[in-house]
Amino acid sequence: MLGTSLRSTLRAVRLLLRCFVLVLVSLFACAFVCVFVFVLRCLLRCLPGRLRS
Repeated sequence: MLGTSLRSTLRAVRLLLRCFVLVLVSLFACAFVCVFVFVLRCLLRCLPGRLRS
């Protein structure tokens, strides 16, 4: 009985860890995209008009 509950607990913990990792990865991806777009807009704004296509 103890082994079965331990196994189910480990499975639940593993599922929670997987969801946590997915949330962390999506947050990091969103932050990376936001920073990339911000830097790109700053570069386009700082460049002289003659260099802009």
